[in-house]
Amino acid sequence: MKRDNIYHAIEVNEDCYLHDETLNKLKNILSDQYLYSRRLQGDLDLGKGGFAGFDYISFYDNFLRYAKPYENNKFYRGYNSYSSYVANSLSLGFKRDDIEIIKPTLIAPVVFDWDSMEMMRILGKSDTCRYSDMPDEIQVKDKVSLKNLVCLTLPVHLMVQNKKGIIYDSSDIYDCVNDIKNLLMKYDYEVPVYDLYSRTKLDSEEKINKVFKKYKS
Repeated sequence: MKRDNIYHAIEVNEDCYLHDETLNKLKNILSDQYLYSRRLQGDLDLGKGGFAGFDYISFYDNFLRYAKPYENNKFYRGYNSYSSYVANSLSLGFKRDDIEIIKPTLIAPVVFDWDSMEMMRILGKSDTCRYSDMPDEIQVKDKVSLKNLVCLTLPVHLMVQNKKGIIYDSSDIYDCVNDIKNLLMKYDYEVPVYDLYSRTKLDSEEKINKVFKKYKS
């Protein structure tokens, strides 16, 4: 896991990890060989918000890991794409070489009421300027080739403890990791899978069990 990688969370759920949904999303991405914007996926649902809009893809930028412009306000502590998205999803890690990265203009955090969501939709459609309320978010237009894929990160902490009670034991996590690796192999992607927080490469049952015990304790 290199400091200059960028990451895209593929299946974010509210405080839990759902393996079947995640695996299905990963299969679609791998078979396409690209990570696509909503428009290129054929998803033009006007009811969905987000600063990325139809034509851009949001990423967490590891270079900006400790960007904390809201740190003096307790409400906004931890308000970033790492905590909100990558920590709650299997994520794809890309090397930034040959990717045209856009750093959005940072605006004040959006409170999720109707007016704010409508503002996000309007700003997300802008062709002249990109916006975000998360200091570590970057955007890429249209698509990203999986030729730049270098790793995946799995939120094992979320699989071991979450408020929804959807809990995985060590053997479950081992099976999940093997499912992910087998899918990667099927589409000829030989990249490692890491636990997000500990940065442990999940390449053996022993390592997975060690990570599991870390979060279980």
